[in-house]
Amino acid sequence: LAMPRVLLVGGDGVNGYEAGEAWFHMDRRLHLPVTVVDKVDLGSIVLDDYTHVVLVTGEWDSLSGEQSEAIREWVEGGGVLMAQRDATAWVRGLGWMADTLEVSEQSPESIAIASNYQNRARARARRLISGALVEARFDPTHPMAWGLPGNRLPVFRRGTLFLPSSDSPWVDALVFTDEPLLAGYVAEENVDRLAGSVSLKVLPLGQGRVVLAADNYLFRAITWGTSRVFSNALFFATAVDVRPTDAGMDEE
Repeated sequence: LAMPRVLLVGGDGVNGYEAGEAWFHMDRRLHLPVTVVDKVDLGSIVLDDYTHVVLVTGEWDSLSGEQSEAIREWVEGGGVLMAQRDATAWVRGLGWMADTLEVSEQSPESIAIASNYQNRARARARRLISGALVEARFDPTHPMAWGLPGNRLPVFRRGTLFLPSSDSPWVDALVFTDEPLLAGYVAEENVDRLAGSVSLKVLPLGQGRVVLAADNYLFRAITWGTSRVFSNALFFATAVDVRPTDAGMDEE
């Protein structure tokens, strides 16, 4: 294994909780040196000094086109971009990979809203996923599942970002089961949308990889099970080969 050289982006406009959770996991639990840069200073960073860039929930639309292009070229050259939650939607909007075009968020119109004013708070609550445990399945032979027992994993779900399934069986590393709700409250309509959607994708871009996570696997530093998935993305993302099985094979 090669030692990852990680750049974690934080600062104004970036969710401090998620950035702190990522830093804590890498620095204190993995004892992995991490460079933290303020988002406003990202343009002055030499990305080639790093193997991984980690983006958590934040206002990424404020990055310039030049900065976005620099990140894309860095990934194509062999870097690993790890994006979670809102950052996945930003990456999708850049149009780098066709696989991400169907990312969707829950719209207020998709769930019936109570007509009585006194029920407005209840109606709003039905549109949210404020914190629940949901079940995902995985292929235990996939690099992103290294060290995980069995083939099922409880995932902490917060938010209504849904990643669609891919045609490739190797791109989707963590997929929600047909009956995903384990604990907590999720409206029936959102349970249906979660079923079969994807929690974790690993997509190729040139010589590099883009890791898209719809969920925060390090929530409050208490989700030890899914923290393994975050660690695997650091060490094994470049080992994920999603090419067709006949790609690169010599003709007989």
